[in-house]
Amino acid sequence: MKEFRDTLDTGEEIYIPTWPVDVALQNLTSAGMYLGGSNMVAIAERDEKAFIVALTSADDPENTYALIEKFVSAAAVSGEKAVTPAQFKSMYNGNLALLSKVFCAVVHANYHDFFESGLTKAPSQSQSDKEQDKK
Repeated sequence: MKEFRDTLDTGEEIYIPTWPVDVALQNLTSAGMYLGGSNMVAIAERDEKAFIVALTSADDPENTYALIEKFVSAAAVSGEKAVTPAQFKSMYNGNLALLSKVFCAVVHANYHDFFESGLTKAPSQSQSDKEQDKK
């Protein structure tokens, strides 16, 4: 299994194991549903503003929180192991900026190459659109 290691702009080291394909696809589907697909593409570029916009416009706060907790808990920050739900609350209470950075890093580690491949950069033309272009 691949892993992603980096240093956040706060100076904290981060370790993120990449998810198996089934988990990665299920998580991506959920993230797109709760945070929006275009937001996820921007978040994969570590755009924290896109994360904030996605979070503040989410329609389902409870499931959005569960999703964020799942993603962020996968990361080990500053040598710590992946965190339990109880540790998650104590680690990120009063530190939403760090939570945002870690969430963006987890999305980047698991999806950046997929989004970068161009699959989401431009919508594909439907067959009727192609026929209209020929006229």
